[in-house]
Amino acid sequence: MLESWSTADDLVNNPYFQRDEVPFNLLYRICELDGATCLKSKDGMMIYAQSPGQNG
Repeated sequence: MLESWSTADDLVNNPYFQRDEVPFNLLYRICELDGATCLKSKDGMMIYAQSPGQNG
């Protein structure tokens, strides 16, 4: 089961994600767009982001 997430989510603010995060994270840019699809698994181990009209 997937659920929506945003850049304010605990998912991107945990040390495991931040340890491997790149300096300019495209996920943030995509999820800031109106109409973007941003999904995560309930356990936070998988994330998906897609900008409107583009492939994920």
